[in-house]
Formats: sequence, C-alpha cells, structure tokens
Amino acid sequence: SPDSRLIAFRSEVITSLAAPELFPGTDSTIWIVPAEGGKPEQITQPGSTGGRASLPRFSPKGRHLAFLSLRRFDGGVVWEMDLASRKAVPITLGSDLGVSAFAFDADDSSLYLIGHTQEIPAGLYRLRRDPTTRAPLGPPEMLTRIDFIQV
Repeated sequence: SPDSRLIAFRSEVITSLAAPELFPGTDSTIWIVPAEGGKPEQITQPGSTGGRASLPRFSPKGRHLAFLSLRRFDGGVVWEMDLASRKAVPITLGSDLGVSAFAFDADDSSLYLIGHTQEIPAGLYRLRRDPTTRAPLGPPEMLTRIDFIQV
C-alpha cells in the first residue's frame, strides 16, 4: 500500500505443472497482510469475478485495491475493491477491451491499460474516471497502438 502498511498478493492452488500465467482458468484469490506481519486476510472468493484474480494494485491514496480478473481467451477485466466495505465492482466490464495490465495515474483520476480488441492486437489506453464516484467517464481512450514485429 502507499503507506507501506499492507501487502496484497494472489494465491492459487496449482493443479498442473503448466505455466499458470499462460492458462488462466484456475481459481485464484487476492489476499492482504500487514507488512509488519500478522494474519493474511482473503478479500476475494474463487470464481466471484468470473475469472482468475491477479495483479493486485493499491490506489494512490490506498483506499481501493484494483486487480485483474483473467479469463481464458478474451483478456481480463479490471475490478476495484473499496477496502473499507470490501465491495468490488468491475471497472472495464462492458468495453470490448481485453486488459492484460494496468496502472493508476498519480492523482487517481485515470487508469492506464494495456489491452487488445478484436481489431487491434494491442494498445495503451486511458480510462478517465469520476473523482467522486470512481465510475468510468466513457470508454477507454486509445493513446497509442502497439504493433508487434515478427521475425
């Protein structure tokens, strides 16, 4: 967390020797634990987000925790949890963007996303958000296309 009091991490049961990042689908959960030590607390439940919970990130002020829910073939959806109420809501559900990575901007007004659509293999996007409700202010805006060169 920004105040260095909490650590967030993903935990999952390994059922195969295959690389788990390549084959999302197994249940995983997000946990937080005090940085000074103490009992970990599971804050998501297996299957509750429709995918494999991964990549937990604290918001700049530390009041929210965002994470990626990865689904097998269509990329991921960013979810955000209010840490006081433990209520999580999908942030990018409903857009055609499959998210593979994300980051908060410093003032917490936007999320920056790496993702793909059916038409665009990969791109960097910005999702502007209402500062009070934290709701998206429209669809993700493409900032740049990422083209891969095959050799």
